[in-house]
Amino acid sequence: MEKLVILDLCSSEVKLSLEDWITLMRKATCLKVLNAKGCHSIKAALEFPNPVPLEHLILEGCLLVIRTAHLSTSGLEHLVTLNMKGCTQIKYLPQALFPLRKLKELSIDETKIETLEFKEGFLPSLEILSAGKCKNLVDVDSITFLDKLQKLNLGSCENLKRLPDLIGLLTKLQEMDLSHTLIGKLPASVNKLDNLQVLKMVCTPLVQFPEAIKNLKKLEELDFSHCRSMQGECIVTGLDFLRVLKLEGTRIFPVLTRDNGNFRLHTPQFDNGDDGQMAS
Repeated sequence: MEKLVILDLCSSEVKLSLEDWITLMRKATCLKVLNAKGCHSIKAALEFPNPVPLEHLILEGCLLVIRTAHLSTSGLEHLVTLNMKGCTQIKYLPQALFPLRKLKELSIDETKIETLEFKEGFLPSLEILSAGKCKNLVDVDSITFLDKLQKLNLGSCENLKRLPDLIGLLTKLQEMDLSHTLIGKLPASVNKLDNLQVLKMVCTPLVQFPEAIKNLKKLEELDFSHCRSMQGECIVTGLDFLRVLKLEGTRIFPVLTRDNGNFRLHTPQFDNGDDGQMAS
């Protein structure tokens, strides 16, 4: 056990009590990858009695026990990815996670988290944050401290009504999914997201094409499908690299684009079977 580097228990019927888990982690001093995805009979914890070179920890669907908000994670200092998707016992992020300097990907989808409480200097290497289907999530203002963030998934956070006003501080952001939320307006600072390539806002209460994104030069894909309150003009002449524009189920009319330096006016025919997608 002491020489074990990879432990893959994915979807196994293994049963472990919390005491069994801690005993296992005490012995696995060389472990780099631990996959316990779908192990519904494992009681896991973010507790490693001894330092381990663990880089990838997948606890998706486990019975994750957070015994204190301030637990020690000194044994996790090499962690690069942490997946806690579907760990429905989680109502907050343990504060002790935030100093993990090497963590690049954090998945907390389908948890009961209500507020994301990041602070300046926390998770300084985080590039991917996925918090989809967090139905209790209402406050994400502190994500603006994650200045290395490249991908943000807040899709299907059905009670989330707004993004932070200073979202424009996330200048490295490339992809953002806000689909199936209550976000009906983008903050003006979105116009500073110069590296944004993909924006998805399917089934949101947008009422018009967002002004803040009209000149984001690197945007390649926009999906506003089934934003049923969305109407008016769609002017994308400033989006030089736009490849995919999805407007199915909206009342946008017309669409003004630029093709080889010339302006072109499109009239979407969404009522005759067209899927509402335009691609160059």
